[in-house]
Amino acid sequence: MTNQEIIEGNRLIAEFMGKKFLNQQEYAKETGCPEEEIIYMPICNCFYHSDWNEIMPVVEKIESIKDDYHGKFQIFINSNQCIIQSINIFKKRKNDYYFNEYTLGSKIESTYMAVVKFIEWYNKQTKHE
Repeated sequence: MTNQEIIEGNRLIAEFMGKKFLNQQEYAKETGCPEEEIIYMPICNCFYHSDWNEIMPVVEKIESIKDDYHGKFQIFINSNQCIIQSINIFKKRKNDYYFNEYTLGSKIESTYMAVVKFIEWYNKQTKHE
């Protein structure tokens, strides 16, 4: 993953978790501090991509989602693989069932990518409701 992919993924997750995520320009505007005076402003103090203490609350939030259309979602993390799927497998309509599997270099990397892809998909689904 590139740094830009990590930043965008962390932004997506932070917003999903209801956190405010500011880049340098947004920080300057919100605080009134001139942008040129900001010596160091981390784009994200999020470490979803590398810290289990940060990614696990996201996993728990996904597993707590329940809607009439997709049912609930389960996340299976094993070795260097992460699978997210909806439980509602008995409906026959298209797109009722969600399945996403990532097998990458490490367990946290696989979990992070599966979570990012799930949130992208989920955001598209909820915009159409």
